[in-house]
Order: sequence, then structure tokens, then C-alpha cells
Amino acid sequence: MINAKTWDQVIYMGDSTNDFCPSTRLQSKDIVLARSNLLLDKAIKANPEMVKGQVIYWDAPPDVLAATQSIFNIPASKSVPVPVAYPVMCL
Repeated sequence: MINAKTWDQVIYMGDSTNDFCPSTRLQSKDIVLARSNLLLDKAIKANPEMVKGQVIYWDAPPDVLAATQSIFNIPASKSVPVPVAYPVMCL
């Protein structure tokens, strides 16, 4: 996907080792949203020279919302409502 089109900026979010390779393909203007204390976090910290983009660590969905608001310069007071997740019932 990165090679298919010219992008101004890529924001990549991941949490596992399979997210490390795409993270290494990003440029310095790009951003990696890596979930803290999981495999992607550990891979980036073990090989920081391989990731050129800015890395923002997150623990929970509100952290991703805050990071996104910061990236796009959206004041927290103007946040978009977060959809409510409903439990799925299996019959």
C-alpha cells in the first residue's frame, strides 16, 4: 500500500511483531502508534535505528484518541464522540 500511492504522511498503528516490518518502511515524517508493553513496543526498543518515523506509545483507546487529536491539532474539547462498544452475545 505504501508503494501504491504517494502519501503526505502515514500513521501506522500496531501491537505485534508482524507490525514491525511495516513500521521500518515508514519515513521520518510518518508516525507509528505502538501499543505499550507488547511485541511491537519490544521490537522497536530492541532495534530503534530501524524505525525512522516518530513512535507514539499507547496503552488504551483513549490514548489513541488523544494522540490522534494531537496529530491533527484537534482540541480535546472538540473531540468526536467515541462509539460505545456493546457486548456480542453468542447463541
